Amino acid sequence: MGTNCFQGLHNLETLDLNYNSLVKFPMAIKSLSHLKELGFHSNNIQSIPEHAFTGNPSLITIFFYDNPIQSVGRSAFQNLPELRTLSLNGAADLTEFPDLTGTKSLESLTITGARITSLPSSVCEQLPNLQLLDLSYNQIQTLPSFSGCESVQKIDLQHNEIEELEENTFHSLMSLRSLDLSWNRLSTVKPNSFSALPALTKLDLSSNQLSSLPLIGLQSLTHLRLAGNTQLMELIPREDLPRVRVMELPYAFQCCAFVSCERRGGGASWEREETADSTGKETSVLSSQVDQDWEDFLIEFEDDPKLQQSVHCSPAPGPFRPCLHLLGSWLIRGGVWLIAALSLVSNSLVVLSVFFSPAPSVTPPRLLIGLLALVNGLMGVWSGWLAAVDAWTFGSFWRYGAIWESSFLCRLSGFLCVFASQTGLFLLTLAALERCLAAAA
Repeated sequence: MGTNCFQGLHNLETLDLNYNSLVKFPMAIKSLSHLKELGFHSNNIQSIPEHAFTGNPSLITIFFYDNPIQSVGRSAFQNLPELRTLSLNGAADLTEFPDLTGTKSLESLTITGARITSLPSSVCEQLPNLQLLDLSYNQIQTLPSFSGCESVQKIDLQHNEIEELEENTFHSLMSLRSLDLSWNRLSTVKPNSFSALPALTKLDLSSNQLSSLPLIGLQSLTHLRLAGNTQLMELIPREDLPRVRVMELPYAFQCCAFVSCERRGGGASWEREETADSTGKETSVLSSQVDQDWEDFLIEFEDDPKLQQSVHCSPAPGPFRPCLHLLGSWLIRGGVWLIAALSLVSNSLVVLSVFFSPAPSVTPPRLLIGLLALVNGLMGVWSGWLAAVDAWTFGSFWRYGAIWESSFLCRLSGFLCVFASQTGLFLLTLAALERCLAAAA
């Protein structure tokens, strides 16, 4: 496209160059001083040069999606005082945040799939009217203070490399409603990092490395995502999140504070509530888009008194992740204690009679019986182990469930159970073969 092909069209306000085969940025647009809407999406343009829109101060919208853009000049979007929306996706060679000096009316900024590592401290001074900021899928390591972005309502920073949140990072963002920091490397969140966010309703910190979470200032939250933070084992008091409606936590036991009394107690109500929650649970796992729509629905109507004010918390507690008791009933509890006692006593007697008897030698059948008693005794140890944990955490297993589930003792008990059962089966097979061979001989 020639550099003078639009010469003389001084009053042109809309230019549509979409769905062509342009490979270079159309520099000819610099002569269109009154241009308000520019579209050159669905082309093959790979770069946007420095000062690309210098001659177009009236631009309000620019559409350039579906181009294989790799590089963008840092000053490409300077001095566009009327521009409202800027979306740049997949510019892999972009390593610096663009200089947006003079583009003060920008309300929505999206830069994803680039390699930006840091943001300028003056980002909010340059963009005082910003309402939506999406910098996901970059390599951002540190964040400046966003305290000057008084109009911002949504910030998306997922899939970056952020490790720490300072207390002034999001300080006094009175309009902020949604904050997404998932899939970062967050390990430290300062105590007052969220203390001055009165409008915040959605917070996503999933898939980070958090071991603790300050709840100061989160009383307005309706949606909280913490799944994937395997080191976060602390319990979240329900009274600290009075308006929460949707939660995703690292462990099912942390949901016990947010489910009904009937469900915590177990029994027949488990089946009823599991059935009621199954749709939401499958949605959160199989279709993130539908889950997003459901959450937006809850946000929009959360103040409607006609709605049922229940909490959708996942992973949901269940028979294998109980809230109150590790062993669900007195029948099971008594049976486990009985099995443990009988197994330990009887198998100990067999082991003593086989390996510590005054007989001069141990025959193969006696040896197999002794080994079988030994591994069956391990099953008794495992049963006694579970019974002891049930007694120790009686009535409040949810307080210790996350610690127990991730502990070495839990893994060791599981190993004992599997080892004993499989070894017992192997020894029984050997005993049967030995008897067959003895009979044949």
